[in-house]
Amino acid sequence: MPKRKNTDIEEYTNAKGDRLFRFRLYLGIDPATGKKVTVRRSKLESYATADVLYNKLAAAGIPHTYNANMTLDALYEQWFAVRRTKLKPASQYALQRKYEAYIKPVFGDHRVSAITAGELQDFAIDMSKRLVNFTVPINYVRSMLEFAVRKDVIAANPMLRVDVPGSSEREKRDTSTNFLESDELRTFLSTAQDVSQDVYTYFAVLAMTGARMSEALALRWSDIDTDTHTILIERTVTSDKHGRPDIGPTKNGVRRRVPLNEQLIPILRKHKLATLSGEYVFRAVDDDFPVDRANPRKWLDAVYEALTANHEQIKRVTVHGFRHTYASLMYELDPNITIKDVQHLLGDKTMKIASEVYTHVTKEGHLRTLTAVNKLDVL
Repeated sequence: MPKRKNTDIEEYTNAKGDRLFRFRLYLGIDPATGKKVTVRRSKLESYATADVLYNKLAAAGIPHTYNANMTLDALYEQWFAVRRTKLKPASQYALQRKYEAYIKPVFGDHRVSAITAGELQDFAIDMSKRLVNFTVPINYVRSMLEFAVRKDVIAANPMLRVDVPGSSEREKRDTSTNFLESDELRTFLSTAQDVSQDVYTYFAVLAMTGARMSEALALRWSDIDTDTHTILIERTVTSDKHGRPDIGPTKNGVRRRVPLNEQLIPILRKHKLATLSGEYVFRAVDDDFPVDRANPRKWLDAVYEALTANHEQIKRVTVHGFRHTYASLMYELDPNITIKDVQHLLGDKTMKIASEVYTHVTKEGHLRTLTAVNKLDVL
């Protein structure tokens, strides 16, 4: 007799003496009720019959009851229960926030079967007026309604009859110049030093490593190797599914070592002496955990306020602009640096930032050489 692999299936004998099979299968938590779902089957005439039924029920998962009166809120709960299994906790939280902010106020209490293509067209146009990345909530609604079709809540997806606008009416910020020139960076860091040790060290790390904002916050002292002159970047400050701070892998899951600038070593040593002992370089006061992700933007504002007070005028950049600054300096300092080199240092899966900055820097270089050529007076 072949070995029976499914240990959840058991053999038993009924009152008449018949040899039968039964099983109990746990399917999980029903997202609609929050209760555990377990199914039981018995009086099965053979192990093979029981095994086939067991596998069929396991594959089908938790049974749901759908009806014509289902609201989009109710549909969202069941759609999200599936969708979240494919997302990181931070992405789950971001999706929930977008639903609460943009979709729920418009369609949350609507019956799914009553939502019309006309209403969805108005929604698409409104999103294109309000958001730069307006297709995100539109695509969520499309996906939810497609889910409803598959579950026989509606016969067809009305979103398929919507003409989505080709572009947003909100002007997209030009990020190609979102970096500081070397003299501007010196002025910025000099002023940051007057603001606080934390602020100065943080922006020095950003400018000299190309780390993302939350990657720098997640740095541990053990990541800094002064012997090999490298910094390991392998984690970031993120959010769990409830929006609470958490530590996770980098944005693209790329673990990388970047060169440790000689000038950064004494800055980090001084910072370590001036702060509370702990695992993280930029730790919170009341806990050995990175400072809040809102801090870098506050620190940036504080430096620009100090620059204004000192009557210093430099270009306004975002915190993310220090990644662009790092890339810009790499191209400026070594003409042999390639876009691929910078992409690797930044830990990007695409060449978007490296290419954008390269294009701008080479244009600037062309203008400088053109000016120099025009100054030649040899004829």
